[in-house]
Amino acid sequence: MLVPPSAGDLGLPGALIVAPGSKEASVLWERMRRLGSERMPPLGSGVVHSEAERVIGEWIDSGAD
Repeated sequence: MLVPPSAGDLGLPGALIVAPGSKEASVLWERMRRLGSERMPPLGSGVVHSEAERVIGEWIDSGAD
């Protein structure tokens, strides 16, 4: 199911929460990469977890469904 983000698209063209085959259009992946108020999860982390970012990015790019 393709779901548009309800809490902002972060400026991503064609943004979806998870855009199968395109991590660059996936708000989930972009929020994992950011720090500050747009970060996911919003609390409990002051650093980007690069391994988690890589794994989720690969999953999305594989056509996550």
